[in-house]
Amino acid sequence: MRGFLLLPILAALLSAYAATDYKIEQLHGAWWSDMQNPTADFAIYGDEVWLDSDAEYHPCRIEGDILIFDLGGGEMARSRIVSLQGDQLVLETPEGGQRRTLTRAKK
Repeated sequence: MRGFLLLPILAALLSAYAATDYKIEQLHGAWWSDMQNPTADFAIYGDEVWLDSDAEYHPCRIEGDILIFDLGGGEMARSRIVSLQGDQLVLETPEGGQRRTLTRAKK
């Protein structure tokens, strides 16, 4: 009986910590980690991302709170979206948990 009472409480707590689902449209635009740089780190338009690192377009998508860049040849770059507030985006690498803050260019 006691277990049945704790089950709804546990479910509520777990849902509070559940990942936020983002849409790729929320990330459209150019993103800089350093606004002093002349080019953005990346820019997302539609379902493609332009990367400064190789100056090419790649497919991209979001699964839950994971931003995925398909770099080709089976290589995927994944980052967890920690927060998205206006033109500020915080990404975290899944491997080391390193975070970086990016700023979207004003139109």
